Amino acid sequence: MKKKTDLLIIVILINLIAIITTYSFVNKFGFIKIERQIVSFLLSIILSYFLYHEKPLARWIFVILLYFAGIMGIKGSIDIITNYPLSFESAFFIFMTIVYLISGSYIAFIRKWDNVRHIS
Repeated sequence: MKKKTDLLIIVILINLIAIITTYSFVNKFGFIKIERQIVSFLLSIILSYFLYHEKPLARWIFVILLYFAGIMGIKGSIDIITNYPLSFESAFFIFMTIVYLISGSYIAFIRKWDNVRHIS
């Protein structure tokens, strides 16, 4: 059985970012829209489970969501850098953007998958 420590690190990092983001959101805005945050986190956990078990559909859904978040993060990061002083939240946002883009690229293009069928 192939070691999946790379996927485990990505899954833990992405879900840790989700926890910190939810905590920051609740800390700043209170418990408005907390149901949305909880549902989003639970879907992230379920998707992470399927990614860890190398399901192809979960892989590509994860990649699309990570790229989408990364692209939106680039726009937000540029806005933060040009308009606001650097704080923990802004530095974390920039870090989150970088992690999303690197993780999406790694999952999509670098990692070798066991269940990929090759056409011969």
